[in-house]
Amino acid sequence: MIFTTHFIERYFERVLDCNKISQYSEAVSAVYTDMLDRFSIQQFMAYEHFVGNNIDKLVLPLGFYRIIFNNDTAITVY
Repeated sequence: MIFTTHFIERYFERVLDCNKISQYSEAVSAVYTDMLDRFSIQQFMAYEHFVGNNIDKLVLPLGFYRIIFNNDTAITVY
């Protein structure tokens, strides 16, 4: 799975409620870890099942938010 810089920025802004973004590699690690921690068991199972299969458009819930994937690339969160 790939994270776009737009996704990283929106995740920090909306989910983490933080505007300070560190270097991209550190931010990716922080977002990935936080995202997996926030998933419920069902959300994690859906993530494991669908991500990696090059689905054109995939929307996964993350609590109050929705993560939008396009061909295994996280493009935004709203």
